[in-house]
Amino acid sequence: MIDMSGLYSHKDYEEVLERFKVSSCRWSEFLDVHLEVAKYRCPICEISLREGELKSRVSRRGTTTIEPTIDPLSSKKYYRFLKCNPKNYI
Repeated sequence: MIDMSGLYSHKDYEEVLERFKVSSCRWSEFLDVHLEVAKYRCPICEISLREGELKSRVSRRGTTTIEPTIDPLSSKKYYRFLKCNPKNYI
């Protein structure tokens, strides 16, 4: 698991936070800062999130190709109150 505590001290965090607040809470405002802090890897599983990189996994059922994406983990339907909480996007 990648330590994301450096997010708050990132040189662009305050500017991004302000853009987030005036953008109707679009989480994508944080994307570049998150990727930089996480070194372009998923903070949880550490798989590469670089655009165009595909990962293949072989199992008994065959090979599965995964295209890495970033999307907030919270359910948009049930947790709408989290949308404008910037700490929800770590």
